[in-house]
Amino acid sequence: MLSLHIFLLSFSTVAIIWAFYQTHKVQQQKKLISLISHGVGELMDATQDEILKNKKLIEKAQHTIRPPGSEVDYSDPTSYLDDPGMLATLVAIIVNKYGTLRLGLDDFADMGEEEYVSVYMDMNTHDLILSLKHNLATEDPFRLISFGSDNDDSTYH
Repeated sequence: MLSLHIFLLSFSTVAIIWAFYQTHKVQQQKKLISLISHGVGELMDATQDEILKNKKLIEKAQHTIRPPGSEVDYSDPTSYLDDPGMLATLVAIIVNKYGTLRLGLDDFADMGEEEYVSVYMDMNTHDLILSLKHNLATEDPFRLISFGSDNDDSTYH
């Protein structure tokens, strides 16, 4: 009977020590999870702050580039041609590609009042094509997309 008491006492002691050890491990894991959760929360808050700052910067930049009331409807691909910023970008790209261009009065006189530039997109190469030929899209309709109508697109010339 004494040996049974000693066995039960030993078993109870080991069980209590094991329970304390497991409780300690669970408490350590809770602390670690709490620390990670707190860090993720701070990171989420900082990310949301940065997103708000970026939204405000984007709005400010859009109003700087394009004042309110002069927005272009970009859901219509032809509306890009109405954007002064796009025109300035095209001119900058042309000058970058070909170097400094000199335009004299003769250049303007040589260009007739009825002339205008047609804009096409080559679907194979994704190149933008600027041409004084107004029927390129009809010559190869599967490859070229025309922006605007076949008539004068009312751009400045």
